[in-house]
Amino acid sequence: MAFLTGILSVAETIAQPNGIPWEWLILKVFSFVVNYGWRVVLFTVLLKLLLYPLDLFQRYKMRKNQKITERLKPEMDRLQKACGGNTQEFQQKQMQLNKREGYSYFSACLPAIVTMLIFFWLFYSLNNISQYMIMRQYLEWCDVYNAAYEQVMPDNYDELTEDEKAAAKMSATETGRKAVYEFYYNNDKTYNQNGTNMENFLWIKNIWSPDVPWKKPILEYDAFLKATGDWSKKSGKLGIEQEKLDAALAQYTDVTGELQKSAENKTNGLLILPILAAGLSFLSQFISQRQQKKSGQNMGAMGGSMKFMMVLFPIMMVFFSLTYTSAFTLYIVVNSAMTILLNLLSSLIFGIKDKTAEKAATATIIKYGRPDPNDRIKK
Repeated sequence: MAFLTGILSVAETIAQPNGIPWEWLILKVFSFVVNYGWRVVLFTVLLKLLLYPLDLFQRYKMRKNQKITERLKPEMDRLQKACGGNTQEFQQKQMQLNKREGYSYFSACLPAIVTMLIFFWLFYSLNNISQYMIMRQYLEWCDVYNAAYEQVMPDNYDELTEDEKAAAKMSATETGRKAVYEFYYNNDKTYNQNGTNMENFLWIKNIWSPDVPWKKPILEYDAFLKATGDWSKKSGKLGIEQEKLDAALAQYTDVTGELQKSAENKTNGLLILPILAAGLSFLSQFISQRQQKKSGQNMGAMGGSMKFMMVLFPIMMVFFSLTYTSAFTLYIVVNSAMTILLNLLSSLIFGIKDKTAEKAATATIIKYGRPDPNDRIKK
């Protein structure tokens, strides 16, 4: 069986994704966290904390806009009366006045743009990691299967009759399948020393597949090819010969046979992550838009666009969650939860700051008298 010997230990020689920085961080830097799901959680929390100054900058600009809007309200009312029903003239003068007073229309949007760019960058990276990990896992099974297969094949195979050869192949195939099953559920490469699967996460059996009940943890062949993308099509990406990759893929049914029919291979998830992703995304958008409306940014046609985004974003999250890896859905859930918590914390801090400023302003008024607001408005 020389052809099997040629594809032994394929998994030990394949190249890893070389994306920077996400693949490197998740696969290398955070490798001290054994379970991949918790690795994604830790990565998301640290990334969110790292980007938190951008959120604070956005909140600062929104609050600055709010203060300017409140201060200019009397002047805006006079402008609106002076312009009558000429909406275009009013908006033009309004923008001129806001610009003169330091109102920022776009700086508060910069953190949101950065966040969106990172979102789609991570979407690509986490799916690339998932495709790679599914492929690597299968190649590890191939190595185990082929080693067990070779071990039980008789040395005098070529001297056997056709019936004896068929019986030997059947026995070797069964032995290989059982070896893969034992490897998947008992070997330290798949489980840590405490018996916890590295690739499951709470109720999810395979973090690299969607958290849905209509998909199995061990994919059928066509689903496997789709889930691995270019990693199962381009041998150069893996850093191995095309012949070895083709030979490994040709064995898929035999290698995964015992895993496919096992009682554990039923549903991969329970739809919990997709529901959480949609719900938290909606709540996060709702809170953000309430803050923007309070700051005076929700004006005119922008209000309708923001309401549309409040509906669109949860729909997008559901689509991503049902279609792509649970690792990315887990990122969405943790990131949205962190966003909500940090926003609430920021609101609490800014609220305390406002009360302190109001007390100081009240003390100044009592001591010196209230200033004329018209003195602060340039005509």
